[in-house]
Amino acid sequence: RPDLALEHLQKALEINPDDAELVYNLAAVLEATEDEEEALIAYQRAEGLGIERAAVNIRNIGAKILGKRLKEEAVEEERKKKAEELAAKELPKTEEKEMGSSRN
Repeated sequence: RPDLALEHLQKALEINPDDAELVYNLAAVLEATEDEEEALIAYQRAEGLGIERAAVNIRNIGAKILGKRLKEEAVEEERKKKAEELAAKELPKTEEKEMGSSRN
């Protein structure tokens, strides 16, 4: 249970905040729960405390975060494009209705 692991790691870090292994393990659990931003911060802290293998995790999670952001941007661009296309289709219909009502 990741939620329980997070709770225990956070309590342990309250007692020993500079325990590099605890920080690294916290980062791993955060990553497993898809809290990439917090995991990145924890991995960076673990690296700063001397966990050299955290550098690999930092690169990997950085790529995950970037990939998610790019995907979100692409989805948003696609949504905007579809909204513009729909608006362009609706505009002529609205103009036709207005012209028809002005003739009456």
